[in-house]
Amino acid sequence: MLAQHCSREEFFYTLAGFQKKDLHIVVGYQNFLRKNRIWFLPAIGAIPKYLYGQDTLSVRKMLRVIQRGESLLLYPEGIQSTSGSTQPINPATIKLLKKCGLPVVLCSSQGAYLTRPRYSSVIRHGQINYHYQLLFTPQELAELSENQIYDKLLKNFRYNDFDFNQQFHIAYHGKVPNITGLNNIIFRCPICEHDFCFQVEHDTMTCTHCGLAVTMDAYYQLHANEASFKFTNIDQWYQWQRQTVHRSVNQNDFTYTLPVQIGDINLRTLTARPDIIGTGTLTLTHEHLIYKGTYHNQNTTLTFDLHLIPSLPFDPILHNVDMVYNNKYYCFMPTANPLACVQLTLMVEELHNRIDPAWRKVCEDVYDY
Repeated sequence: MLAQHCSREEFFYTLAGFQKKDLHIVVGYQNFLRKNRIWFLPAIGAIPKYLYGQDTLSVRKMLRVIQRGESLLLYPEGIQSTSGSTQPINPATIKLLKKCGLPVVLCSSQGAYLTRPRYSSVIRHGQINYHYQLLFTPQELAELSENQIYDKLLKNFRYNDFDFNQQFHIAYHGKVPNITGLNNIIFRCPICEHDFCFQVEHDTMTCTHCGLAVTMDAYYQLHANEASFKFTNIDQWYQWQRQTVHRSVNQNDFTYTLPVQIGDINLRTLTARPDIIGTGTLTLTHEHLIYKGTYHNQNTTLTFDLHLIPSLPFDPILHNVDMVYNNKYYCFMPTANPLACVQLTLMVEELHNRIDPAWRKVCEDVYDY
């Protein structure tokens, strides 16, 4: 089974709506090292995987599940959607489908992001629809080329929860206004183009530089006090941010430095907040992400090749980014500006696309450049 990843609770909904109960979920390695999941995920047969890394052990575990005649549940986007629309589909997914040669069921959702948007920890109450369809038979996988499989998957996989709700007009309500926390992922004002200038109070997000005031109704529609404000939903605004970041990182003189703390998984308490093991700076260039600072009480320089980092998974609530590089976990927490996580992630994604044509292609298939 392949499923969209719009919500943190996605796999609960996916499993609840499907009759076949031997689905082994493939989830990020760091999710296993949390107090509320360390017993639950192994109990349901979940398989840990390093996000965006070569992980032969997890692949072997997937193949063993198949050899036993059981099933896999994969999220080909890898990470939860930031803005409620399709993320790039990892090309390795197609190769795995070809190799396994099993029936492929697609689970698609409508409204899941709107009940638990990425920028907030508060659940909104509203309608979620789940649909299951047989996407490929073993015979089709054998006959179709990898490009044909990808094209059919992408055509059926695409989603945008805001387009869905514009058509069905379903209200979503929570304990806080729907706009609360939006400045965790929206950092650039489209009127004055200043960054990190938003404050959210009650049902309004206001730019402290130019005075732009934006509200969001129960249907996730945006309304502003400026006639030149052109976005009707979060995804449109977020994709515009990506476009501006895309232009900036492609400047010949681009460089970016961010003061950070570096952390490791908290093995003592297994909480989401990492252990702090150093302080320094992160610097982005066209080809590398470089950390300079202390690391376990020693002065250290760590250099990461952006060719191996398609994205930096980030937590907009805890304000950190993390990754597994050469099978080692790293977590970075901006100190001067905790909200910089999303901007850093967009920069890394767009820099990676400069040097990885295959990944750039799958991004261009889903992003509005």
